[in-house]
Amino acid sequence: MTRPASERAYRLLLRCYPKRFRERFEDDMTEFQRDRMRDARQLGWRDALALWCGVLADVARTAPAEHAAAIAAARRERRLARVTRTTSHDTGDGMISSMRHDVRYALRGMGRRPAFTAVILTTLALGIGANAAIFSVVNGILLRSLPFRDADRVVDARHLDPYYSVSEPEFMDYKHEVRAFEQLAANAPADANLSGGDEPERIEAARVSDGFFRILGVPPALGRTFTPEEDTPRSERVIVISDGLWRRHFGADPHIVGKSALINDVPRTIVGVMPPRFDFPGASITVWTPLRLNTDSLWTRNNHYLTMVGKLAPGATVERASAEMNTLDRRWVIAYPETYFPGRPLVSVPMTVADKLLGGTRPYLFALLGAVGFVLLIACVNVANLLLARGESRRKELAIRTALGASRKRIVRQALTESAIFAVAGGTLGLVLAWWGGRVILALAPESVPRVGEIGIDARVLAFTFAISLVTGVLFGLVPALRGSRGDSADTLREGGKTSAAGTSLRSARGALVVAEVALAVVTLTGAGLMVRSLWKLQATEIGFDPSHVMTMQLSLPPKAYETDERIVAFYQQLTERVRAIPGVRAAAVAGQLPMAGGLSMWSIFLDGRVVKVISEAPSAAPQQVTADYFQAMRIPVVRGRAFTDADRDGAPFVTVVNETMAKQFWPGQDAIGHTLKMFNDKSPWATIVGVVKDVRSGGIQEDVPPTMYFPHAQAGKSAYYAPRGMTIAVRTTGEPSSVVPAVRAAVRALDASVPVSLVRPMDEIVSASIASRRFSTALLATFAALALVLAGIGIYGVIAYGVSQRTYEIGLRMALGAQRRSVMALVMTQGMRMAMLGLALGIAGALAVTRALGSLLVGVTAVDVPTLGAVSVALAVVAALACLLPARRATNVSPTEALRTD
Repeated sequence: MTRPASERAYRLLLRCYPKRFRERFEDDMTEFQRDRMRDARQLGWRDALALWCGVLADVARTAPAEHAAAIAAARRERRLARVTRTTSHDTGDGMISSMRHDVRYALRGMGRRPAFTAVILTTLALGIGANAAIFSVVNGILLRSLPFRDADRVVDARHLDPYYSVSEPEFMDYKHEVRAFEQLAANAPADANLSGGDEPERIEAARVSDGFFRILGVPPALGRTFTPEEDTPRSERVIVISDGLWRRHFGADPHIVGKSALINDVPRTIVGVMPPRFDFPGASITVWTPLRLNTDSLWTRNNHYLTMVGKLAPGATVERASAEMNTLDRRWVIAYPETYFPGRPLVSVPMTVADKLLGGTRPYLFALLGAVGFVLLIACVNVANLLLARGESRRKELAIRTALGASRKRIVRQALTESAIFAVAGGTLGLVLAWWGGRVILALAPESVPRVGEIGIDARVLAFTFAISLVTGVLFGLVPALRGSRGDSADTLREGGKTSAAGTSLRSARGALVVAEVALAVVTLTGAGLMVRSLWKLQATEIGFDPSHVMTMQLSLPPKAYETDERIVAFYQQLTERVRAIPGVRAAAVAGQLPMAGGLSMWSIFLDGRVVKVISEAPSAAPQQVTADYFQAMRIPVVRGRAFTDADRDGAPFVTVVNETMAKQFWPGQDAIGHTLKMFNDKSPWATIVGVVKDVRSGGIQEDVPPTMYFPHAQAGKSAYYAPRGMTIAVRTTGEPSSVVPAVRAAVRALDASVPVSLVRPMDEIVSASIASRRFSTALLATFAALALVLAGIGIYGVIAYGVSQRTYEIGLRMALGAQRRSVMALVMTQGMRMAMLGLALGIAGALAVTRALGSLLVGVTAVDVPTLGAVSVALAVVAALACLLPARRATNVSPTEALRTD
């Protein structure tokens, strides 16, 4: 049948539309146009013309839009075809192919959402990087093997206080009778002067007995160590030097072995150079010399000054060595009652060298590991929340894949593949942060941290980072993956309302995750807060002196030139007189040992004319030799009586000053001034107490104050056994302490150019160094706690912001019905604060359980510290309120008209 011309013209006009559109609608549209044309002819030609003009306008307006829609539909079909192909590869050889498709699909998804990807990678990099950085510290300090052969068999052995060290007879008895030791050696510290360079240098030496180097099993880098014959009296004077001294003083001379070095003005032959980083038994040791005990005339059993290092016999344990040593100890206490204090038994404490060197560091490192572990968990929760939010927008895509035959297992694998890629990429960035963080830690770590030079990135750190990256990928990817694979695809495809049960359950899941991360943040913050409070308590501890504006320098007089007490006293008297005359100096004095620079040793004494024959019946106190202005220079208050003066010299009545602890302990309820004391020696004179001074924490802020007696340096050669050659000068200045250093050095050189000046440090620095390790670990812990708090705030913000975006229609409807902005803001704020408060409550409960493990690290506070818990609660509440405020303000700006139009 021939079509009318108007119908043919209309069908030709429909060619402007896409082919698929024409196939679906051409017949219906033509029939509709035919009816319209019939009606228009009945009305007249003007109406027919108007109809055709309208048809042309409709085609011009709608045809381009349909073409654009057709192009978009074709793209969707191509993507769906790729999804279908990916879904079909589930078994056999297709597994590898499907994994490749999963990876490509995940990478394309990450590229299409750069902002979303950047947020996830940054969060993961922070969490994984913090863990990798701290693990590199733990690895370098605790996990890397010590530079000793069979390090697990190398044992440090000494006594508990009050004996601590070991006497020569005790060492020989242990060596011969304790079968648990294959070998046993003794060592003792010694100060020395090294001459021969541009300037004399004070060095620290270790006197070691035969077998010391064999026990440690570390061969020298050059030459050899000592032979048994060199550990006997009157043998050749030989030394072994450290790698640092070899490079610094001898220019790394490869032919150094066999050459001489002047130690205390005595030539000694260098027989070996130890490898880098070998510094046992102390980090400052640069020279080792033979101990050379005379076994025919050992010192008395009560002269404890040695420490021991041994190697366990094959099959022996530390416990067995302890049992055998303590069996001897109990026997000696009975056999030598005059030597050991009644009620204070002799107790040996052998422990592996690793425990001795690193035992005090372990609790702090484990606390840091726990903190960064919580940070990583919080990061995982944040990423899981982000993926849950994105998964909600992909529900229809997943429903289509399910409808096309994809199994739940297949969808979970796709989601976990994406999570793994995120985790590996975040781990790679985290490794970069860990490398940078390790360098920062190395730069800021105090010298007191053992083995700090071993910190770095090695194969173990790389493996750890890779492992936690994969575990992290599973942790933050599993919940979104399982949720995305759930649900009925038909229901999802039919869904069209503003809310759904799925949306409600999603909000519940994300809210639960936020509660969990807030709880984790509270635990981390509480632990850090307790450590900060402990540090604050330590720093507020009264130390008994004023360290500000005091410069200290250590001096060591050559023993050959200063053999007599008279020469030693004369040098230091002349030096202090010259230093006092330097402009800007308020006071100057010298002391045998500065406060905080090391503990004082305890010596037995007699009191008030009462002489006992048995040393175990004598009290003990710590002697300190000082010059006249010492209490003024250190600003140690004189509580009663007087301080020393220049008149307290040799030939004058012997005097002493005691601290408050000694006065209360030995003369309770009495005035100690006027009482007398003397060293446990028939030849020592009785000294009269002329003053009582405030207690000084000589051993460190955390150490107990020992009973201390001060002797004038000019009288110490008689009243305190000897006048020390090695002394430290303390100079109190009116201005910057470092400004007087050149003038003090010049004064020393003018008196004797062979006297080395070393350890030039402000007293403030010495006090600070006594708690430097604690301050360092506390600062790290506080940093990670702050990071945890920020991540928790971001998590709260993300959930509330997403909830506001999902509830735009509801909020607009509320406002259209008359709700006030204030009530809308309160609605949103209440939702966020409810989650935060629930997390806070759970976190406090968890903190009360977890922080008990920090008990041994706390000073002046308990694990249940109300101010700390209060501060943490306030900080968390403020951060949560800020995190809720921005989404709440955005909710009040929702336009009711626009919200309802988007229905």
